[in-house]
Amino acid sequence: MLSQCWIKRIQIDPRIVARELPDGRLLPEMPKGFESEAYRSTDATLFSVAEGGGCSKVDNTMIDWQRRDTFVEPGWMQVRHYPAEDSFLFSFSNRPVQEKLGLWREFRGEG
Repeated sequence: MLSQCWIKRIQIDPRIVARELPDGRLLPEMPKGFESEAYRSTDATLFSVAEGGGCSKVDNTMIDWQRRDTFVEPGWMQVRHYPAEDSFLFSFSNRPVQEKLGLWREFRGEG
């Protein structure tokens, strides 16, 4: 059920703004030229491109994306996002379940 989905913040950065969805969730914007911090966590995350285009590096694989594309970041694979234009990525994951079970963990940065 979408109302129970987790919205992952790509990176805390003053350049990121967010659109509020009708149900109160936030859709973070990544401006053209933005490079997200390297990030990995135990949850698997599904991304859906609401607007814009760019690419993401998931471990050693580059994934090009544009509006209406969907891609998955498997658990514990490092991800970085590189928007080629102002972009909005909606994401959700199984993080809430992992947190309830005491299994969730994350790592920010290279390595």
